Amino acid sequence: LALAVARGVVMYPTPQKKREASVVPLTLLPSPVADDCFHLAKMLTPDFHILMDRVCCDLSWLQDALAKTGAIDEISCKLLVRLM
Repeated sequence: LALAVARGVVMYPTPQKKREASVVPLTLLPSPVADDCFHLAKMLTPDFHILMDRVCCDLSWLQDALAKTGAIDEISCKLLVRLM
């Protein structure tokens, strides 16, 4: 669990329950994916990248969208302070 926390791959039931962390399920080996799902994901990738770029570049929207999270989560709060 300590390595997962250090790598940022943990989940919490709620932001206040940091002591109840669990490791995010992930795989280091290739996993089979249905061909149609793979092609759909590949097709959506450029649009997703555009969306992420626009979200990251619109700081006022990002601050508004994360305001509630920042009020209850210490890490998000620190990130919001850096955005200002």
